[in-house]
Amino acid sequence: MEGYVRISLDWKETTARLTAAQKGRLVDALVACARGDADWKSAFRGNERLALHLMAAQADGPEPIE
Repeated sequence: MEGYVRISLDWKETTARLTAAQKGRLVDALVACARGDADWKSAFRGNERLALHLMAAQADGPEPIE
């Protein structure tokens, strides 16, 4: 089954203070979470974990990201 991860159009503003590496880890973690991978939080090493909470609050979905 193919799926997708919704990324808000305010991505640039939300991730403005992140490095390219942190943005990449954030996308990797969002995809891993959407796939149901148990260790998706292991991708986080820095400030991207803060951006995830903001993005999760904006997301439409039945399950919140913890």
